[in-house]
Amino acid sequence: MFKPLEMVKVVLQILHSDGAKVTHVIAKQGLLHLLDSHAQSKESDTLFPDDPQQLITQYATLDQELKTLFQQLSLGRTIQKEISVEPAKEVNAIQDAVERIRKALQNVSNQILSIERHRDEKRSQANLLKSVASVAVDLRTYEQFAYFHKVIGFIETKDISRFEASLASTHFMIVPLTTIDRRSLIIVFCSPKDRDIIERALKSSFFEEVSIPSLTQGSVEETISNLEAEARELDAKKADLSKELRETQQEVVKELQTLREKVSLALVILKAQLLYARGSRSYLIQGWVPKDRIATLQQEVLRVTEGRARFDVSDPEMIEDVRQGKLKIPILFNNPYLIRPFETLVFNYGTQDYKEVDVTPFVAVSFLLMFGMMFGDVGHGAILFGLGYLLFSKFYQFLDYAIIVMECGVSSIIFGLLYGSIFGVEDWIPALWFRPAENINYFMTVAGILGMVVISGGIVLNIINSFRLKDYASGILGHYGIVGGLFYWTAIGLGLKYAIYGNLGVSTEALILLLGLPLGVMFFREPLEHIFFSAHKHDGKMFPSGVFMFLLESAIDTADVVVHYVAGTVSFLRTAAFALAHGGLMIAIFTLTDMLSNVTGSGLWQTIIIILGNVLVIALEGLVVSIQTVRLEYYEFFTKFFKGGGERFQPLKLD
Repeated sequence: MFKPLEMVKVVLQILHSDGAKVTHVIAKQGLLHLLDSHAQSKESDTLFPDDPQQLITQYATLDQELKTLFQQLSLGRTIQKEISVEPAKEVNAIQDAVERIRKALQNVSNQILSIERHRDEKRSQANLLKSVASVAVDLRTYEQFAYFHKVIGFIETKDISRFEASLASTHFMIVPLTTIDRRSLIIVFCSPKDRDIIERALKSSFFEEVSIPSLTQGSVEETISNLEAEARELDAKKADLSKELRETQQEVVKELQTLREKVSLALVILKAQLLYARGSRSYLIQGWVPKDRIATLQQEVLRVTEGRARFDVSDPEMIEDVRQGKLKIPILFNNPYLIRPFETLVFNYGTQDYKEVDVTPFVAVSFLLMFGMMFGDVGHGAILFGLGYLLFSKFYQFLDYAIIVMECGVSSIIFGLLYGSIFGVEDWIPALWFRPAENINYFMTVAGILGMVVISGGIVLNIINSFRLKDYASGILGHYGIVGGLFYWTAIGLGLKYAIYGNLGVSTEALILLLGLPLGVMFFREPLEHIFFSAHKHDGKMFPSGVFMFLLESAIDTADVVVHYVAGTVSFLRTAAFALAHGGLMIAIFTLTDMLSNVTGSGLWQTIIIILGNVLVIALEGLVVSIQTVRLEYYEFFTKFFKGGGERFQPLKLD
């Protein structure tokens, strides 16, 4: 805690034949942050990057095919940690297995689809015959006209006249059979030579052609009965095939699970090998490993290679590229379980440098403190905790946010007890500290002191980080360095003394010296930095932009830092303001319920308003308070010290 885990750089040399096994072990351990070994190697002329791109393409295609099969079968993925794979050796066997399973399932599925189409066609024909049974005799008669081209189907009754008018110069005949729901069933006769003209005209009239079975082999009733019998037979065949498909699916499920794990593992291995350097007989693998875990990784690699591996471990201080800033050391925090989720807030802002102090514990404490102050209510905090627990238990992907919500709920409960507030009611329990609405000035003072503490913490962190990064100029002369801190703390001390005793207690000369000296140092930061810290910069010039520009920029920067200190401190008064607004919203809700006391059914309406009001306060106020807390963290705390530019530890690991 307070600093990232120590990292060491590992250079690992293994034989080509051990590449897949070692990569699997590395991914399984999840300890190695891979580097581009070809770019890092001093022997880059004799080594070349491995290029398994063709295999990656093959396995990516297999992965997509397997995902499609899993979706079709409604299968979930089952992680099998003991699976191993040799990507180059097994690709053909895996392709054959996937194709065999796909064809076996597809053949049965295609048969089922074909049967369903035929069954639906039979039922559609039977239903159509039932609807036109009264004209069935006419249909049987018209079937005898073999020398004409004839089409039967439905057309909107109102469109028949328009259709006839469009074919005034063509010889044809329309025979209306029956009308169903404003649509007419008609037969159109024409000579074979006019077939194309008629069909184009029918299409433009939104004609719907239907297929009516032949009636020459029996009566309408017999034909309908035969069609329904055929549909039932097809249903029986479908049931048999569906059973066969289920049995086939059950037979291949385990194999499919194994194949998908092999394909996923193969992709991890092959993509990792893109970063390996390849010699004539061996791979060169480079990366960062937590110092306290290097022995574990080394032991596992030597085990799977039967000792055929060479390790070279280097501390960052011994690496020239690290000293020159060309190679970044990835950061991995090691915070307690309840603090770890706040790393998400830190990384959302940026990635700290390896040498910077881990700010996560400070963020956790200050975030919960400010949230609780603004959202202090026992009842609302309990509901917030419950919502966080629901998120924690049901949605694993939001685990970090769920823990933060639960902790915010606990903070709200604690401050609710300090304020004596339960669901906005302030006369059920005594306040263990004070009631905000009755002590507004005191509350504002507390909020201001909180702001001074947080800003002071940012200044101290900036000084520490600057010295750790050997940026002594920022640590000493910077706006948030030692000089800036002395100005801020002196101003705070004088302000508090004036607030308590009514006078500053120092002479005007002393006041000018106490505040003017640090401001003067910050004003002349550029030449002082040139003299004491960075004479080699700007070609040795003390005022690279000229004296006038230096004076103008320094005046603006010095005024800006004073404004930022004042505005930043005042900004924390919002913690008190939002706490008062929280109570004010609840008072408004209770006032509204009192206004309904004489209305018929007042008890029900009052209950509804209280419930909806609390839901609104929890949702709206909870969101606003969260945003304001994050804003105070980022703009009033992080900006004082956060330099960023680091790289997050992202180890090779299995999906």
